[in-house]
Amino acid sequence: VPMLEYAIEMVQKAAIFVVIGTSLQVYPAAGLISYTPTESSVYIIDKVIPKISNKYKINAIESSASAGVAQLSTILRNQFKS
Repeated sequence: VPMLEYAIEMVQKAAIFVVIGTSLQVYPAAGLISYTPTESSVYIIDKVIPKISNKYKINAIESSASAGVAQLSTILRNQFKS
């Protein structure tokens, strides 16, 4: 990950963290999830959701990336309607 330290800083401030199309096995990028704040909403979009520690509140969207992003967009629009 280019600028890994900067990426970590951004993840530490994230209210929403989205991972798309990965097994979460390739480091250092896979390790970024460990920097999410406990109150963050974490979404994983993948055809096969990887097994991950229970310490993360994962919102799994088991689907292709394009369909999953469309589904996430709907979820977030509904969540943040004013």
